[in-house]
Order: sequence, then structure tokens, then C-alpha cells
Amino acid sequence: MGSRPTLPCRRLTRDELARIGSFVLAGVGLIVLTLAVASLPGSRGFAYDFAAYYQAAVRLAAGSGIYQPETLMGPFRPGPGGLYLYPPPLAAVLSPFARVPLEVLASGWLLLRLLLLFAAFGLMPVRREVRLATLGVAAMSLPVLTDLNLGNVSILVLFLSAATWRYLDHPMGSIALASALFLRPSLAVVVAGWFGQARLSAVLWTVLAAAGIMVALLPIAGASAYTDYLRVLANVSDVAGVPENGDLGSAALSLGAGPTLAWVAVLAGYASGVFGLLLAVRRGDAELTYQVALGASLLLSPLLWVHYLALLALPGAFLAARGRPWGVLLPLLGWLPEPVRPMVALAALWLPFLASAAIAPDTGPEEPDLGRAPA
Repeated sequence: MGSRPTLPCRRLTRDELARIGSFVLAGVGLIVLTLAVASLPGSRGFAYDFAAYYQAAVRLAAGSGIYQPETLMGPFRPGPGGLYLYPPPLAAVLSPFARVPLEVLASGWLLLRLLLLFAAFGLMPVRREVRLATLGVAAMSLPVLTDLNLGNVSILVLFLSAATWRYLDHPMGSIALASALFLRPSLAVVVAGWFGQARLSAVLWTVLAAAGIMVALLPIAGASAYTDYLRVLANVSDVAGVPENGDLGSAALSLGAGPTLAWVAVLAGYASGVFGLLLAVRRGDAELTYQVALGASLLLSPLLWVHYLALLALPGAFLAARGRPWGVLLPLLGWLPEPVRPMVALAALWLPFLASAAIAPDTGPEEPDLGRAPA
């Protein structure tokens, strides 16, 4: 008997394996995300943070001011439910919906942030395989799932940060960053990085956009809301050791250090963030400087809640696009225990330096010219 003919067998190329892997990660991530989202409404902690935004909007609509008296009268510790510690624009934007029941608005808020989560990965200036893989991993990460549950703004910050990255040399990127500053003020370190690179047009566009947002919302929020916000910031105290705060000071206290050593740890984190940013500026790589600045913003923030680490998806995608495919797994570091969280922030700061400088940034699909502004 003659032998049966056999089909030729060939090994999959690296690109084909990457494509298959990205679809597998995206599929698994979407399954996890779907199951998690289906269980959120009515669960413990659902819309916990969003309720504070909503109540601030209700107070503003009623004419009683955005901020609670206890945050204006003297020192207080952040953390208790219901405290609104953001700049006025968020409450001002939500105030037209103050008469909508909280339960209804919270569901709409969840849907909006799900859409922005997908949009964030669609905006990333990397090839499709990196987008899909990073999306899948982020969908399984504790920071993203926690943010969706609490109703926080970290996914909005992720979306605006992805838009800034996409349009890094265009005024749209500066406008996106200006919007993000009203949600996460520590992102001002990005502006500092641009200034260090003499990207003065980007700095100017950011300042003008931030001023425009403030002026546009003045009829709703009022000028006094901004002076109240400064008073609130001045009254925030004893941040280190606040339950679930993952900054370096809190980690030091949890390990038995005294207040002095905890403060030294905080200063060391600040110094690391500043040094990393200066080093990135010297490299002269605009994308690297931006990713390092995102990591520095985590270290420079006095509060480091776990959902802040949703930003890990950006340096993760950056690393994968620059020849370090393991970067897509970076969002999973958010599952590490709370005492290790400062190390995760340090990783977000320093790991982007491992990106290959020899590989040109992959900007994804071709786009029409948007008239890029000079750097």
C-alpha cells in the first residue's frame, strides 16, 4: 500500500504568534470584564466614589457650594465616603443631572466609562496586536475592575492620557491633558516634562485649554469654588497611613516605620519621580518622556488608590510597541498587595527606559494630517 500524502507543516512566524496571542488575551479579558460588569450593580461598593461626585453636583445645583463644611473648616484626613476633593469642573459638568436619581445616573456613568475604556485602547498609537493584548490584560486587572465598581474617574484619566499620547504633537493632545488635570492634578508633571524639552507650544496650548475650561464653567461653578478648592487642598492632612492609600509613606508605616521615616520615604518617591523625568528629558524622546511623566505622576500624588494604576496600560503598550512584548502584562501588577503598590508606581516610572530606542514608535493605522503643531 502506498503511504498517505501528508500536508506540509510550517512553523508559525513570530508575527502570527503575536496576532494569535493578542486575540486570545483580548477574548479572555472581555469574558472576565463582561462577567465582572454584570455583577457590579447592587454589589458592595458600587458607585461609592461616584456618589460623592453626584452629591457635590446636587449641592452646587442647590446653591450651597460644592465642598463640605468639614473640608473647609480645618484639617481633615481623606478617605471617608462622600468627600469631594476634586477641582470644581467635575461637579459643574454633572450638575445639570442633579435631579436624575443616583441609581439611574450611576448606571449611565458605568456605561460611559466602559465606552471610554475601549476608546482609550483604540486611540493608543501602537499596532493593533498591542492594542488588543493590552486591552485584554487591562480588562482583567484589579485597577480597572475596581474603578468600574467604585465609579471613579481613573478610566476617564486613562482615556484622556491615551488621547494625549495619540496627539502628542498636536493641540488636541494638550487639550486632552488640560481636561485630565482637572481630574488628576498630579499630571501637571507632564507639562513640566514638555517645558524641559522646550515644547513651549504644547505648554501654551495646555494652559490656554485649562483656562478656557475654567472660564466656560464659571457661570455654573462660580469663582468662589476655586478658592474653596485651594482651601480644601490646604486642609488635607495626615495622608500617609490612610487606609488603602498605597503611597510610599503609607507603605513605610505599614512596615513599622515611624512618622519621620515615612516622610523620608515620601520625599524619596518625589525625588525618584523628578530624577526620572529629568533623565527622560535628556534622552530627547518625546514619547519616552511622556510615559515616564505618567509614572512620576503616580509617585507625586499624595494618594495612590489602586484604581490610579489603570494608567499602567499606557507604559505597558509603549514597551510592547518598542520591542518589549512583556510590557502588555504590566497592568497585572495592580493585583499585587497594597504594601507593594509603591514599587508598582516605581516600575511605571523606570520600566519605560527599557524600551528599545532603535525601534521607531508604531503609530498604528494611517491618519489624515491634522496639521501638527511644532514641538
